[in-house]
Amino acid sequence: MKNLNSYKNQRGVAVVKILKIVLVFLVFAIIAVAIGLPMYQKSVVRDTVTVAFVDLTTAKNKMDSLMEEFEEGNTKLKPSLKKTDKGFLGIGEKTNLCGIKLQLATADDPESSLSCTFGAGNIKFEDDDPLKDKKLTWTRDEDGVWKCVSDIQPEYAIKKCPTEITKLKI
Repeated sequence: MKNLNSYKNQRGVAVVKILKIVLVFLVFAIIAVAIGLPMYQKSVVRDTVTVAFVDLTTAKNKMDSLMEEFEEGNTKLKPSLKKTDKGFLGIGEKTNLCGIKLQLATADDPESSLSCTFGAGNIKFEDDDPLKDKKLTWTRDEDGVWKCVSDIQPEYAIKKCPTEITKLKI
């Protein structure tokens, strides 16, 4: 009889040991998710910025090649966001991520620009999305030199298009 009771107690102890092991794995899983999820989310946002940057840069390069002929009076090659125009930049007024805006230089403003506004494209962004209504902008000065700036939070910005920090006066 003593052996039977001893066997039952050991079986109960084994279940407790298994539960402890499961609990330890569960704690590690929770810690991994708590640390990994924010890192993953930040990576997804950065990847989104990178995709928009590449699209905008491709259009900027096409615009650069057209600007010389356009400035010499070839109005057929005027940079444009319309697919039907000969000066089409390869990017329309909307992409999945951005609303695209093209501003050509004028006599009053010698700079041209090409900008992407996140959330104004085909895919709508949630109100709490860190990219909603943020911009990436390529600006071309009168000498043909391009500069990229953004108003994206620094932790999501990419090195090739830094965040333009505006100091607030208090």
